[in-house]
Amino acid sequence: LIEGAKASGLYRDSTFLEFATNARDRASIEAMLRTFQGGTIGVSEAEAHALYARLSIESHVRVVVTSTSAMADAARDRLDAGAPFEQVADLFNALGMTPAGGDAGWLAPGVLPPALDAAADTAMSGRVVGPLQVTGVGWFLMRIDGRRDVTPAPFAEMRGPVVDRLRQRKARAAFTRALERLKAEYEVRLAGGAAQAMARALRGPLDTGMGRLQPGATAGLDEATRALPLGLYRGGTYSVADAVTDLQRGSTAPNLAMAPSVERWIESQTLQRALIAEARTRHAGEEPAVLRTTRTQEEGYLLDAYYAREVSSAIAIGPEALQAEYALRQREMARLEAAQV
Repeated sequence: LIEGAKASGLYRDSTFLEFATNARDRASIEAMLRTFQGGTIGVSEAEAHALYARLSIESHVRVVVTSTSAMADAARDRLDAGAPFEQVADLFNALGMTPAGGDAGWLAPGVLPPALDAAADTAMSGRVVGPLQVTGVGWFLMRIDGRRDVTPAPFAEMRGPVVDRLRQRKARAAFTRALERLKAEYEVRLAGGAAQAMARALRGPLDTGMGRLQPGATAGLDEATRALPLGLYRGGTYSVADAVTDLQRGSTAPNLAMAPSVERWIESQTLQRALIAEARTRHAGEEPAVLRTTRTQEEGYLLDAYYAREVSSAIAIGPEALQAEYALRQREMARLEAAQV
């Protein structure tokens, strides 16, 4: 089947070539990011015992997460002026990244990043703490809504999970430091007025498509609008046209009415472009494991395309066949007419 797809020229199709490039870039980035976490990460017995000693108390945590210090200050000003924490969290937090109202729930020690974890131990209940910076994530405001006592299992039973938690925290910190270095090296930043420019260009098409870009929805955008820069990095620009491409590929659109959410999205997409540039510089796509992953994805694409063209498109179903199938399976197609809850 794969050879049939190649013989028919599917591997020269522009859609396949774009898919192959994207697949290679994704696999290259994933391979490169794994190296950011470093090698074997050690955890001492003293570290494990210290964390275990803190597991007898859990905290109910709410957070506001912003991508910049200025945004965190603006959120803090609203809270200090009397705005409900839940309302401010929903305004500033990225949609889908944090629960409604910023409610992170009851958390055990060691779950949060170190800066927040330390504050969770000492903060007074009901009082807002922050802004606190978590490198690679953003700036946080946090409120402890309550604490409760818990009885952890004996250390002998908990040692494995405790060590794993500490190891994951160290790996995440190493990964974040490496990502921040790359971000600084590539000078990833937002263009002036980026959120507003994206909202002006795409609000109509996204509203029409209920948060998705439908085919042809952006046909009315002129070249000047498409070329508007949203994000910048050394060696490249992330433009409105790039945002259209990413959204058409399935990226979840930010809420265009919330500038913080839009800015976070643009920065993330711009950083992705910088990661692609770095992966290509390192020739990560030439690693044997990456080549195997990419080849598997390309062959899967060719199989699907060949089947769709040679089999699915050749199938014709007439009204008589539909009626016969319906009559055969009518009992399986029961319809819910009412429900009492």
